[in-house]
Amino acid sequence: MIKIKITHSLKKINCTIYFLLIPAHMCFSQSGALGRVRISSGTVVTDKGTLLRGAYVSTDWYSSLPSHQEIKGIKAYGLNAIHLYAECGNYQYAGECVDKVDSIVKWTEQDSLYLILTIGNCNSTEIDYKFTMDFWKFYAPRYKDKKHVIYEIRNEPPFSIPFPDTAIALERNAYQIIRENAPETHVILFSHGNLLNWKKVIDDINNLGATIDWSNASIGFHNYIMSPDDVDSSIVFLRNTGCPIMSTEMPMIMPINWESILEFRLIKIFEKYGISYLLFMRPSEIMKDSNYKDIIEDYNISWIPDFGKWPFSVNPNGRIWNAKEQIEAEFFDKEGGDNPNGVVNWPSNPSYAGMIDNNDWIMFEKLDFRNGCNYFEINVGSPTKNGKIELYLNSLNSKKIGECSYNSTGSWETWKTFGCQIETVEGIQSIYLKFIGGEMNLNWFKFSNITEIVKILDKNEFFQVFPNPFHNLIYINYMIKNEGIVDVSIYNSIGKRVANLAHSQYIQGEYHIQANLNFLENGIYIVKIISGDYCNVEKILKY
Repeated sequence: MIKIKITHSLKKINCTIYFLLIPAHMCFSQSGALGRVRISSGTVVTDKGTLLRGAYVSTDWYSSLPSHQEIKGIKAYGLNAIHLYAECGNYQYAGECVDKVDSIVKWTEQDSLYLILTIGNCNSTEIDYKFTMDFWKFYAPRYKDKKHVIYEIRNEPPFSIPFPDTAIALERNAYQIIRENAPETHVILFSHGNLLNWKKVIDDINNLGATIDWSNASIGFHNYIMSPDDVDSSIVFLRNTGCPIMSTEMPMIMPINWESILEFRLIKIFEKYGISYLLFMRPSEIMKDSNYKDIIEDYNISWIPDFGKWPFSVNPNGRIWNAKEQIEAEFFDKEGGDNPNGVVNWPSNPSYAGMIDNNDWIMFEKLDFRNGCNYFEINVGSPTKNGKIELYLNSLNSKKIGECSYNSTGSWETWKTFGCQIETVEGIQSIYLKFIGGEMNLNWFKFSNITEIVKILDKNEFFQVFPNPFHNLIYINYMIKNEGIVDVSIYNSIGKRVANLAHSQYIQGEYHIQANLNFLENGIYIVKIISGDYCNVEKILKY
């Protein structure tokens, strides 16, 4: 049985036709706009799978807004979100600041920044039940279709744990209002002022009842009056609750002039555990190097940013590799195997990992697979033998997640690229590459998500097949310039048709086919497309 998916996109309309059952998450999304946040590894992450890291803007304390340029400027400092304290119970009515809030929503959307919208305190400790309900009745439907917007019910309803019954009722009822008006928007609950009594969070969660859908909601918390050790312990405990967590207000060091300076010890803890956090620093404070950038660099803190390169380059010895970018093989962290000479960092041009023999292995620490990778590419040189590379996560004794075969390239430095599908890998992992069989040099490798690769193929190509060579799954892109009958078929080496992937009437537009050809024997095949007077063929190799 052939499993096929054809996706057609025409202008701004995306529609997908399914043959048999294909998971909905395989559809191709439009580029250029942020997708909604999601849950991964116990925290809230962007549509790319990166942590939320943000600065704050307040319209409840400050009468004037930061400029659009200031908000946009945080992108150069490794941040990707704005935390907006919009209004508070001291206001005459909910929506009093709507023009300012609209501006922030618009600017963040234009700049591909996430926006966390919440109710501030206005220096008050009152719960403000009625204002909270009115606020969400007004704002929840207003931005329900804005995928970059997240709703935080309110900032520190009371400060500490456990919450009184009135605060629990406020959280529960505000959540219901949001869900009724914005069913797809992520909701952050609680936003405790500190977690000194963190084990009581379980009581607060249970008191909310079973109405919370934790697949699209999370627990917010702050870290005031807590030592770094307390913060570390509270994160470990909260992750075991099964509810996603993030810090919605990370305390700063406050000098006498009340200008915030980064608290580096807390940043290190959140980066260590991979938990999203929002800094209690305004954009203007972020952009003052002595407050923020100098501290990040002085204490060797780094992460892979959504925009630009800083602070990824801060600490080369503790660098986190982007698995989706080409990684030079000679930069391995550890090596071993049967070869007494070991794997060599060969200083040639190009430089590479050389003299690799059967059962040798190399290891790379801290690869960030972001929102998931299921395809592996290698660039190798091998004079005589065929072989394969086995992949393991974090230990050679762990489960093998895939293996990638390669053929002789003719010489040690005749480079060819081979690819293979692997099990999906997410998060930050160490990777072991174990070499079986042929002698070879490894120039570079990279990981990717097969659906993303197909999505970014050159749209000027009329007909394109990927990957080639392939194992079982193959992807075909083609563009129909004139409406009519289209036929896409696969033929063996003697001209016999062995599979028909498409034969129907199609309108003008771009189409994508995903086909599982596991029933075919290894060998050479021809993919042929016929559309009106147009005919094209592509030779493919199945291994």
